[in-house]
Order: sequence, then C-alpha cells, then structure tokens
Amino acid sequence: MYSSDGSPLTPNSPKSSNGPLKTTILTRTERLPSYEDKKFIISSAVSAASLKGEDRHGFSSSRKLRDSGIGVIFAGVFDGHDGEECSEYCRVGMLPHIVESFNRRVQEMGGGEGTGGGANDDKDGSFEILKASMIEGFHDAQDSFEKFQVAPALGGDAKVGSKVTASPPSSLSRLLRCQCGPIKRRGGTTVNCLLVQSLDDQQRVKVVVANCGDSRCITDGGTGSLDGVGKLEFKNVSMDHRPDEAGERRRLRSAANRGDVFVSNDHMKTTRLYPGGLAVSRTVGDVSLTSAAIATPDVYEVEVNLTKEMPAQRFVLGTDGIFDSMETGEITKVVRDEEERGGGRLESKELAKAILARCLIKCGCKDDMTVMVVDVELKEGRVDSNKI
Repeated sequence: MYSSDGSPLTPNSPKSSNGPLKTTILTRTERLPSYEDKKFIISSAVSAASLKGEDRHGFSSSRKLRDSGIGVIFAGVFDGHDGEECSEYCRVGMLPHIVESFNRRVQEMGGGEGTGGGANDDKDGSFEILKASMIEGFHDAQDSFEKFQVAPALGGDAKVGSKVTASPPSSLSRLLRCQCGPIKRRGGTTVNCLLVQSLDDQQRVKVVVANCGDSRCITDGGTGSLDGVGKLEFKNVSMDHRPDEAGERRRLRSAANRGDVFVSNDHMKTTRLYPGGLAVSRTVGDVSLTSAAIATPDVYEVEVNLTKEMPAQRFVLGTDGIFDSMETGEITKVVRDEEERGGGRLESKELAKAILARCLIKCGCKDDMTVMVVDVELKEGRVDSNKI
C-alpha cells in the first residue's frame, strides 16, 4: 500500500501465491494552474499491487514556469528495480529538475515573469522548449542521482503528494547521502510521466508525455466521454524501450562494439543487458550501464481539444507489470465490458481498480503493478481537491 505521497506503507495484507501482496487505491483532483476563466480539472486515480515495494507514482502541481505564473500538472509512474532508491528520487525530484531546466531556457531566451516567453503559445515553439526541458530534466536527475545530490526545490507553492514543501523531504536527503555507499547507486527506474498545460484558448490543453523505459502511456483520445457505449478506444502514446526493439537494437549494437555492454537472452528468452541483466534499454539510474541504458526519454505531444460533446480525455499510465499482463487493445475491451455492465462511463478510480483486478486475475502478481488514470476535463464551477 502507498501513502498519499506515493511512498509505500506496510500494513497487514492478504497473501498471494507469490508472497505478500499489498494493494491500494488513491484519488486526487486539481484545478490546472492557469488563467482564472479556464475550467480545466485534472484528476488522477492510482491502483497498485506491490510485492517488492519498488514502484512509485507522483501527482504534483507547479506554478513556477516563467509565463505569467502559469504552471503545469505533473503525473508519473516510476518502476524501480534493484531497490527503490532511484524511483523514490524521481518521484520527488523529476518535476523540480524539469521546471528548473524550463525556467533556465526561458530566461536565456529573454523571457521571464510577466513577459510570456512563449510557454503557453503553441504557435511559438513551446513544445520544443518543453521537450528539451524534459530531456534535460531526465539527464539532470540521472547526474544528480549518480552524485547523490538532492533535487532542486520547487518553492513554496510546489505540491509533492498532498503536502506543500519548499524542499525534498529529509528522508530523501538521508537517502542520497554519500555514506549510502556504492550499492545504493546500483538500482534504477523507468519513468513515464506527463505534463498538462493550458493554451491560449478556452478549450485546449497540451499534454506532453515523456517515456524512458518500458512503462507506458495510452489515451482514449476523448472517445470515452462520447455518448453511447462502444465508442471508446485506447491507443498508445508512448513506445517501450527494450533491448529487442529495432531502434534500440541499433543503438545497443554500437555500445556492444565499444565493449561497454553485451546483449543476450536469459533462460526465459528475455533480451537483457549485461553486466546486470537489465531487461530495459533506457532508465534513470543504473550507473554501471549508463553508456548503454541511457536516461534520454522519448517525448510526445498530445493536444487535447475539449467540447461540450467531448468534455474529457483520459490518459492511463502503467508500469510493465500492467502492460506485460494486458496489451492496449485488451484494456479497451475491459473498459467497454465494465461500462456496459455499469451502464455508463467509469470514474477514474473504478477504471484503475478494474484494470488492476483484470491483470491480477489473468496473470497473478509476479511484479509490482501500478496503474494511474489521469482525466483532463472541461468543467464549470468550483471543484474541491481530494487529498487522501
């Protein structure tokens, strides 16, 4: 089970055939930091099953982008391996690293508070700025984790979990002290995260997705909010990074030719990187494999156009424990079945629970599983935040 800020708890829990199984469900709602007349509501629900306690998730807001105070909503899942140190670092530190990079770039371009800087104008190359900032943020997180540095603070209005903090929690500082020793740097994490930002329009938001590893983001493109059952269809936003993918094979072949890494199949015919036996080709952390398992994410842009007829678009972020159990098309079928049974659109919490339950029924729990449902909705009136 996880607390409201995404860190693990260890209550008494049921047993599974694979060992102790801890499950939980969390919900959270935020108004997108934006102009006062915008009515965008971003809500998230997380359902997780934990065996090793290495998965993390995050949902935060920041008003520190240099664009007249306009900010972003951040959501992400972090699938740690060989320990939880790196996934915990990225849960707390990834958004501050991205924001720090973004502000630095806008400042270098001559932008600043009250000057606009092009951050919310999609005609002014804002995607390229955000894309470069996210890539640099991932690289900064990699460098900082290697050097045991604490992530930059977001400032007084930066929300981490349900708390407002001016700096990473003290537990993170303790986690990254040099006396942790080399073994604490051995682990790594995949990262799949998104930023939601409003545009200069009454009904549009921009969603920028970054993926490093084999966690995945999918979206229904708004079809889930249309009237009538059976119109919903999920499609992939991000692509997985694994050693047997064609594009990754070419890059890894160059690393192998340099003698930095070798690629081989294990007894289950899973392609892995050695030394270490890593089953993904891009991660944050994994300092012994940084020449091959790079921390460079692929970045994708999704423009969300909301109307009265299509008032919401849904994104699902999941770790490989979810998508190794069910492909994207299977998730579409699960959601359609549940909505036909219930007679209407599932709330994000119910959808997260349904996806996790179907994965457990189909494959059991052989790995940590985390699924996060993020809804971008166009609503009128006041919405209270749910902080659990």
